[in-house]
Amino acid sequence: MRVFVKYNSTGDVLSVSRVEKMPPGMQLYAERGPDEFVMELPPDAPQAKLELIELHEGHKVDVKKKKLIKKP
Repeated sequence: MRVFVKYNSTGDVLSVSRVEKMPPGMQLYAERGPDEFVMELPPDAPQAKLELIELHEGHKVDVKKKKLIKKP
């Protein structure tokens, strides 16, 4: 399973996707705006097991560290 988080330069989560099987080399989110970025969560990350809505509404991205963090 692979989990992808699309976010902007202020760390706001724009969307989250979970893919069970994806061929190597295939890109997710091929269309992105100039202020949009995508990170993949490590498969063993605790957040990767959360419901997608929990990730989207309850987390931000630390843009400098490229790490998902829980909203205060």
